[in-house]
Amino acid sequence: MVVGPEQARLARLEEQFRSGAEAVGGVLPEAVAWTSEHRPEELAIALEPAVTTAVRTVAHRDAELFGEILAPTIGAAVRKAVADALAAMLQRFNLALERGLSIRSVRWRLEARRTNRPFAEVVLLRTLVYSVEQIFLIHPGSGLVLQHVVADGAVAKDPDQVAAMLEAIDSFAREAFRPQPSSVHLNQIQVGDLTVWVERDASLAVAAVIRGVAPHDFGELLREARERIRLSHRKELARFRSDVSPFLTTRPTLERCLRSVRQVPARRAQLWLAMASVLIFFIVGHGVAKRHARADEQARTLNTYVATLQAEPGIAVTSAQRVDGRVRIAGFRDPLASAPEEVLTQHGLLPAELRFVPFYSLDPRVVEQRVRRLLHPPPGVTLTLHEGVLHATGIAPHGWIEQTELLAKTLPAVERFEGQGLLDESVVAAERAAAALQTTEIYFARGSADFTSSAAFGHAASLLHQLTAAAAVAHREFCVSVVGHVDSTGTQERNRTLSEARAVRVVMGLSASDRHPGHVRPIGAGVWADAGSEARGRSVTFRVAMDASCPEGR
Repeated sequence: MVVGPEQARLARLEEQFRSGAEAVGGVLPEAVAWTSEHRPEELAIALEPAVTTAVRTVAHRDAELFGEILAPTIGAAVRKAVADALAAMLQRFNLALERGLSIRSVRWRLEARRTNRPFAEVVLLRTLVYSVEQIFLIHPGSGLVLQHVVADGAVAKDPDQVAAMLEAIDSFAREAFRPQPSSVHLNQIQVGDLTVWVERDASLAVAAVIRGVAPHDFGELLREARERIRLSHRKELARFRSDVSPFLTTRPTLERCLRSVRQVPARRAQLWLAMASVLIFFIVGHGVAKRHARADEQARTLNTYVATLQAEPGIAVTSAQRVDGRVRIAGFRDPLASAPEEVLTQHGLLPAELRFVPFYSLDPRVVEQRVRRLLHPPPGVTLTLHEGVLHATGIAPHGWIEQTELLAKTLPAVERFEGQGLLDESVVAAERAAAALQTTEIYFARGSADFTSSAAFGHAASLLHQLTAAAAVAHREFCVSVVGHVDSTGTQERNRTLSEARAVRVVMGLSASDRHPGHVRPIGAGVWADAGSEARGRSVTFRVAMDASCPEGR
């Protein structure tokens, strides 16, 4: 009983909804078709909010689907946008060339100087076709400004006063020229080079302040803007009293009407400008190419200077530049290195400003030169430096060798001293004296202990003196054996005694002339082993043993 009436009411409502939907479905296609044919702009404006909301909903709900839908058109849109941007850039470039190089630009500059106005302002005035500087959105009943937009650089007064003036002029014209239909209003006002173009109906008016002469289709743009705002703000217009805040959203629509169109240079002017630009580009390009070539040549010259100096041992270049047409080079130079000025002259380079600070180079060639200068090697001694090791070869005095072994460790870049190939001059002299002494023979008379030639004895004494002096300097020990010989004419006992007497006779003579008799010892060898040499059977010979001392008691 309680539910039954409600179910019946719901059934009736469902039937009414179905009937209404069928009726709307039958009428809607015809209404849309009629509106599309007779009032297409109003239909597009009315459907725009619904279509925009639907597209936004699809984009948020399924971004991938929306991307797939737009994918075929994105490439074309991007290409068109790039082409339009390039075309606009070329057009602005042509305009700039035409305005900056044409004969008219000269006249405009003279006019700017004569009228005391900026050249840019004169160019804007002389090349302007039309420019929309202000747009007013006016409520006709009250004369209040609902919204007001101004182009960049335009001067705007109090918009409410302008709107009130326009309404007053419209009312005055309608009263003065009766009878007029209610839909007829004043739509254009000319004030100097300004034109006020008005599009209005009973609920809304749009007024544009235009500098220059706008084309007829600009009126269609104003009419479309007025219709779009009227349809999207029907409720706000119907209950409008004085609150204009709901109409802030109309600014984008009004700002689209702020347009500016300027003159396009004539084809002939563009041709001359193109030729002039080509000539200018050629001159500039030629200058740039010459400048680059000159810069490259200067860079190669600097590189030649640097490479030449860097190749010289003991010279390090830190900076090279060209200042006031002169080459300026700075760096470090070892005192032992060649003079940079001389190096440049030897290689045929022009003089340069050189600023070198002294330093010690570790170049092996300079280090070798420094080592030779510090060590003063004697003639016949060769010094070479390889990987931090100083090698010395040749014959040198014993004192120089000892000094070099000590100083070499303190020299820069010398890590070790190798003197295996270095011979001590005293040792060599001792060995030479010993070799010469061993080839010396002193001869005696037959059966006598007296030598027959004092010259041979003097020569032997001199060699022994040299040996003693050289061995003392070299700190070398030696032992000289004086060996006496006899022939086979006497008895064995007599021959042994005579050989010893001859050796003692020489030793005693040498001891009288030398302060180191301990280095010499006599030996009686008896009969000479070689029977074929009779002279040697009456002689004394010498045997020298280096690095050995003579036995005690002999």
